[in-house]
Amino acid sequence: MIFFHRHRHKSHRNGSTLQATVFAIVAVATVFLPDIYIWDNYIRNTTETFGAIMWWTPASLIVCTMLMWKSGRWHNLLLRTFFGLALCTVLPKLIFTIISVVGRGLATVWSPLGNVADIAAVVIAYASLCAFAYGLTIGWRKLTIKEDTLTFDNLPKAFDGYKILQFSDLHVGTFRSDKKFVKKLVKAINSQNADLIVFTGDLVNVHPGELHPYLNVLNNLHARDGIYSILGNHDYCEYRHYRAKDGASKNVDKLKKMEMDFGWNLLLNEFTTIERDCEKITLIGVENYGKPPFKSYSDLTKAMDGTDKKGFKILLSHDPAHWNCEITTDTDIDLTLSGHTHAMQLRIGRFSPAKWSSKEWGGIYRNGRQVLCVSSGIGGTMPFRLGAWPEINVITLKRSI
Repeated sequence: MIFFHRHRHKSHRNGSTLQATVFAIVAVATVFLPDIYIWDNYIRNTTETFGAIMWWTPASLIVCTMLMWKSGRWHNLLLRTFFGLALCTVLPKLIFTIISVVGRGLATVWSPLGNVADIAAVVIAYASLCAFAYGLTIGWRKLTIKEDTLTFDNLPKAFDGYKILQFSDLHVGTFRSDKKFVKKLVKAINSQNADLIVFTGDLVNVHPGELHPYLNVLNNLHARDGIYSILGNHDYCEYRHYRAKDGASKNVDKLKKMEMDFGWNLLLNEFTTIERDCEKITLIGVENYGKPPFKSYSDLTKAMDGTDKKGFKILLSHDPAHWNCEITTDTDIDLTLSGHTHAMQLRIGRFSPAKWSSKEWGGIYRNGRQVLCVSSGIGGTMPFRLGAWPEINVITLKRSI
């Protein structure tokens, strides 16, 4: 049995190493191959030494930043630099290269297509550069309010018209002590006059110290039935190196205390009831349900122990993957509120790259009488949003006639 355990551990470690190696190769290739293609076909014979240095500097900086990040020698500004350079240089070049290569292939059939493709490649690449620059400077502060009305036949009459305001994935470290946006957020939330406010996880990026500038801001939220919250994967403070083994757990304890000091009610695999006119609904909150590489701390069985089996139930669970893995298969929970995906902070119409990693990545989903609402959230580890604007979600519950 001991041998089997060690074998599994080694296999898992080897698998993680292989994934990291493949990721590194793909990332470096994505950075350098477009540069090599453009340099060889368009620039080599038109520039001097200084121009060559300027051309290769962004790609070199990006790779150096990636190496520093992987080695653990990184901080928020470094990641911002990497992300900004990648969006504004690598992706437009990649787009140009793909279109140009396709055009050269088509030019073998009809030669004018090569020039047409190059012109189109330049236009689209510059358009993407402008779009990404907008997302980096303005888009991540473009707060929106998304409203949905959900109807249930088992909703108690006293809760017909009940308004829930959900916000998620604040990631306060993204704002670098700038209170202006967070004050705007709090004002927008309070203006909705919701009956209940819920926060569905990821309050910080890395550590609870990020919250200090906002201690007198986030405590100004108010709702008739209070503010309830849960923890997301970032709230376990595991995305940094600690000298002490209990470093992360101590930071989690600090974060929990801060939320309670805000006047928030933190639900840790437990439930509460909300009463109105002698009727009640159940609000359940679980710790983070995680699929690899995220750790799982949720215990839905424990959280639901003692709940009214026939009553209306609302669940707060950070990761929407939880819905299909356990909630719809093992429970009769009516409404689940989640976040986590950020819609990958990029959305064009109905498309988001979040579709590639999450079946339920943003909006309203149904399975029979059960409903899931996935918020695209407010912040993100990186200050960028395009299309998937920061959102607060206002959900009005209605009883079907």
